Amino acid sequence: MCFLTFFFFLRHFSSSLISFPYSLSMLAIVYGPVPCPKGKTPAEYEASEALRREKVVATEEGCLMYQLVSNDKNKTYYIFELYLNQQSLDVHFKNMGMKNGAPPLNKIKYETSPLKIYHVVGGYLHPGGDMTIGNVISLPLASGMGSIFERAVVPSLATYDLNEPNTGCYLLCKRPDESEYVFIELFQNQSAIDVHSKSIAFKEMSKKIGKAKTSAKNKKATFVTNMRVCVETTRKKVIQGGGGGGSSVSSKL
Repeated sequence: MCFLTFFFFLRHFSSSLISFPYSLSMLAIVYGPVPCPKGKTPAEYEASEALRREKVVATEEGCLMYQLVSNDKNKTYYIFELYLNQQSLDVHFKNMGMKNGAPPLNKIKYETSPLKIYHVVGGYLHPGGDMTIGNVISLPLASGMGSIFERAVVPSLATYDLNEPNTGCYLLCKRPDESEYVFIELFQNQSAIDVHSKSIAFKEMSKKIGKAKTSAKNKKATFVTNMRVCVETTRKKVIQGGGGGGSSVSSKL
């Protein structure tokens, strides 16, 4: 199995740069689909959630992203979340009233539960930029193909970061057993998506990951795309890099 090591940098809009080593310590959540709560209109729910989520990001140092997005077509919501480490994730769940913190990943029923917690393999998170579109793409893999998939995808992440300024979030995540990899994405607009999908790096990556995809009939890729970003919540800056603010990736077998 390929063991990946990244160096990420965390920064608020105007705060000083803080660096920290990364080795599959970050955790991401995709929560959904869930309906609008009873007794509230979508507008009321989104407005109240914007205030609550902004407060959470401000008070929980390790909460890096807490963004609500709407699948208007199906009238459901998803939440994209990113946490610095397990401790930060536990703090968040305890603040929500769960005494023991976040549930263990091996206890999550990924096939049926709206709560899905993933290890972050790599990617970046940028503040600002007025993101309007959110995507979550899930790719099931054949057994033992995780390392091949990561080797195909990870080198492209630094290229995306450098060449796609209108992408606010691009995270590659995985289940603990590597049976599924997930992309969590925030784009400024359709033009930003076009730049991404038509790039040479994306096309080369797509060719490489073909070998890792499963052909099992009971496992299909899922694409929940073109979701509307609800009131944008502050994102704390995270960039993979090896120093000087640039992006680089190193891997160790």
